[in-house]
Amino acid sequence: MKKIILFAACLLLMTSNSPGLNASSPDGNHDESTVNVISSPSLLKMVKEWASGYSMKNSGIIVNVSAAGPGGIKWSDTNASIFFVSNEDIEKAGEDILWKMSVGRDIFVPVVSSGNPFANELLKTGLSPIELSTVFSASERQIWGSLLGITQKSPAQGYIVNDTYTISHLASFLKTDAEKINGITLESSQELIKALENDPYGIGFCRLTDLIDMEKQELAHGVLFLPVDINNNNQLDYFEQIYSDLNSFMHGVWIGKYPKELYSNIFTASSVYPPDEPGLLFIKWILTDGQNSLAENGYATLESGEVLSKTAAIADLNSITLPGSGNGIRFGSILWILIIITAVSVIAWLIYRFTMLTVSESPAFESIHRTVFSDKSLILPKGIFIDRSHTWAFMEKDGFVRVGIDDFLQHVTGNITRIIMKNTGEKVRKGETLFTLSQNGKQLLIYSPVSGIITERNESLVSDPSIVNTSPYNEGWVYKVEPEDWLKETRLLMMGENGLTWIKNEISRLKDFLATLLNTHGEQYTRVVLQDGGEIREYLLEEMGPEAWEEFQTNFIDKGR
Repeated sequence: MKKIILFAACLLLMTSNSPGLNASSPDGNHDESTVNVISSPSLLKMVKEWASGYSMKNSGIIVNVSAAGPGGIKWSDTNASIFFVSNEDIEKAGEDILWKMSVGRDIFVPVVSSGNPFANELLKTGLSPIELSTVFSASERQIWGSLLGITQKSPAQGYIVNDTYTISHLASFLKTDAEKINGITLESSQELIKALENDPYGIGFCRLTDLIDMEKQELAHGVLFLPVDINNNNQLDYFEQIYSDLNSFMHGVWIGKYPKELYSNIFTASSVYPPDEPGLLFIKWILTDGQNSLAENGYATLESGEVLSKTAAIADLNSITLPGSGNGIRFGSILWILIIITAVSVIAWLIYRFTMLTVSESPAFESIHRTVFSDKSLILPKGIFIDRSHTWAFMEKDGFVRVGIDDFLQHVTGNITRIIMKNTGEKVRKGETLFTLSQNGKQLLIYSPVSGIITERNESLVSDPSIVNTSPYNEGWVYKVEPEDWLKETRLLMMGENGLTWIKNEISRLKDFLATLLNTHGEQYTRVVLQDGGEIREYLLEEMGPEAWEEFQTNFIDKGR
């Protein structure tokens, strides 16, 4: 085994001197202390502010910013490290971009007066797009009685800030033409707030940032969010309950619970993958210190959880960029390295399996990875306890307990790219966070099935976290724990037929969960959720965004604590 590892190391050292690994930027002139940026004209002022602020904070680093020409963004422009663009630019780009990330948003909201007599009722039912269209695009003025199904004749007057983008977003949401939008137009958000103060039955529509008290980081005094009943069922379902305060709302926008017609993203993008390291560091600064410029330019900043998720994604990208590689490692070099690593790994695995054939293992640690995802393919090995948060525990002969994730979880998440683990010697409690699974910045918090002290952690997962996918009950164990109250805590865990019955029920719940996602996101997720014939795709979360991971965390991990 040592000779094989030494052989692999020699091969990798040989390839590190190959021309393909010494990749430079396309024109060969870019310095690592220079970031070259091309911006959509509409974002140019703010991007220049970012560039100036970043250069001031980082002496010696130059950020060159230029605007896209009359023909729009040219993704083949090799003079650009990264681009800053709008939703429209991204939609036109198609396959010309290999990587993108939103760094801010332009959000538009319907609001009512805090003195609205139906405010409490609206928090339960909201108003559907159809009902809002009768307020803002119908020829006759609507009354609250018909909106809420009550005997109330007070008129629901619509007020809207007279701004092209505001009106176009409302028209898109209501599926009508901008020319057909009715309502009293006002020149500023201050006038809108004053109008709602004078008319507590009115409904306003404007840009979110115009309504935020920047010092208190909450909605301005006198206005409340008007909840949107997306599926028009006269009640706010779980996935629609984001309107209680500003933080909840911003979080809801991030994870996809707000109608996409009512906001547009500001993207940073690149025509290479991954973007070069100087560009990534600039983007990371924008996600943190640079968020202030968004608010100053009338855009909404990212929610704190989203910032953490995206900075983690930047760290994951940065970890696969070689120093001095400019626009990343060339494809030929990657292919050459993968061939060598694969060949060496196969040889090492064969020798390992050969040498381990005589070793007696517990049936709890049989490899049960399957290619088809259904209740028939998910197996619970004998002898292990399963927890409702999708972890397992198995006591060894020496009295220590091995723990890891179950097969259901790895089938859903797909290939894990990073596992954030605690250190040996740390004490853990049942139901508390034990480790974090990460996939390109998207994360799941995994809770401990037992209490005790971590005596050993699986260091193999640091360099190859995907082991939890290929062998969740064997090589993919995460910790060994010295249990604190094993007998008492195992009474709360499942084993054998009880565990199998529970897992089958989880499959059924997963189908309901996916139906809700499809209802919320439509065609966006149909392709990655269902195979031909309507069967559930394996690794379905792999191609979904953080909003789906957040929902899965809430519905399948947190509920099991």
